[in-house]
Amino acid sequence: MSLLSAMTGRWHFHQVADLTITLFRSTMSKAQSFKAKIRAKFPPAETKERLACASSTAVNGLQLILNLFKGPADAVGVPGLKGGVEGLLFVIDVIKV
Repeated sequence: MSLLSAMTGRWHFHQVADLTITLFRSTMSKAQSFKAKIRAKFPPAETKERLACASSTAVNGLQLILNLFKGPADAVGVPGLKGGVEGLLFVIDVIKV
């Protein structure tokens, strides 16, 4: 499209068609790059399974350590320590369900 026709407001059919095709290609290109970015952010199923297994192991380990620490926490004499440990154990039980 020439600058003169843009300034005067005269559009020919081929100019409108060219502009429409350009806008369509640009939109499709942006949609495809957005789709590629989304796919890159979400891990594949195998990675999700490994992450779930690792997080389950970590939560189970934390629960075991807190259960072992619950007895000595009462004997230490620090006010609220045993209650805090029991609260954390409760939260872990709720998360695991």
